[in-house]
Amino acid sequence: MARKKPISVAAAEAKLRDAARLHEPGDWFLKVIANLPAGVDPALLDAAVERYLETGTLHDLRDLAAVDEAVVRHVERHEHDRPHAAFVAVGLRTGRGPIASRLRDLLELTAWTPPRRDVLRTLIAARPEIVEGARAAEAIGDPTSTTSPYLPILAVDGSADSLDILLPRFEAARANRDASLDWLRRVVVPLFGDTAAARAIVAMLDEAAGERAEVSPIWAFLAELGVAKPPAVVRFTVTFRALDGYPTMILTVDSAKAAWMHASRKNWFDGPIAPAEIAAKLGRFTVGYVLRTSAGLDREAIDRWVRTLLPTPS
Repeated sequence: MARKKPISVAAAEAKLRDAARLHEPGDWFLKVIANLPAGVDPALLDAAVERYLETGTLHDLRDLAAVDEAVVRHVERHEHDRPHAAFVAVGLRTGRGPIASRLRDLLELTAWTPPRRDVLRTLIAARPEIVEGARAAEAIGDPTSTTSPYLPILAVDGSADSLDILLPRFEAARANRDASLDWLRRVVVPLFGDTAAARAIVAMLDEAAGERAEVSPIWAFLAELGVAKPPAVVRFTVTFRALDGYPTMILTVDSAKAAWMHASRKNWFDGPIAPAEIAAKLGRFTVGYVLRTSAGLDREAIDRWVRTLLPTPS
């Protein structure tokens, strides 16, 4: 962030006291911090950081060296009740090297990014303290969250201690059999190494998904369509299109998922949908569709149903 003309300590402290503006659009607080002079009252800076973090994130502060000491004090205060704080505090305490660079790296990892096993293995090798930090964060985190940046770190680490920390999350997914089960199988399982413990977890999740699929509402839906002998796994996609070919809705059906019927329409909605809701959300400009089905599925029965969803020409 570019540094502007320096301001006085008094002016900076006056800005930090203006709590009402801490969350204004345009990251007003972050701009103030980027131009902060030396000598600002630490207690005032701590209070401003605390107020900002009521809605802002530690990741926002990763490139603002002026608040490093305030951030360290924040994570030490909250390491037992806030997962991100726990990750940073424990990582700082167990790591080695210059604190400023280690703090930068830890704050960078507090935001969710699509995980890659090779990247995380390199990070763990360079900063092994992130494993201890991730364990501390997961131990107090929400076991149903699908945005925890620490779960992938522990999955790649794959040690007994790391997998033990994650066990409540896997057990909850097995018991609830909701979308978190699908997320774990899609995002986390590919990060595992080939160990006995990892194989046991994968088998547990696969068994739960299989049992859920057996009682999925999709089978009654297919029976209503006249599909007599559906395959064990049913998948099909309908891409509805307007006259110019533009997709008006993408409908995805997958018997293996908790949300077995899912619809998306750009800039409008993206989520589970019931068969009875489709026609109303399809839009009057839909004129056709492209149907893709998995092997062994009665395509004609699906096709007949899809045609009934199209708007009647006026």
